[in-house]
Amino acid sequence: MAVTVYGFATTGKLFVEHCATRNVSRSGCCIHLQTRPQADAALALRLLRWGLSAKAASQLLYQIVWIRKDGDGWLIGASSLGPADLYSLAFPGTP
Repeated sequence: MAVTVYGFATTGKLFVEHCATRNVSRSGCCIHLQTRPQADAALALRLLRWGLSAKAASQLLYQIVWIRKDGDGWLIGASSLGPADLYSLAFPGTP
């Protein structure tokens, strides 16, 4: 799924990056970023529709669980911090 990710880079600066998830579950997700985020920080993710991030769309909070170097970027494993998650937004009504 295409998402917009908001977070803090290791430089301490805020970053916004469009990317795609590698996998998604109700408890978390895995994403590939060009920017290395701070390991102890949370990320806000917003689902993209038709390549656009709707300003009214919900931002979901995820805690970074692990970070691995992956080619020219970073593979991030993140755990959902709230009752809503990307899986439920992308596939509403699925058990």
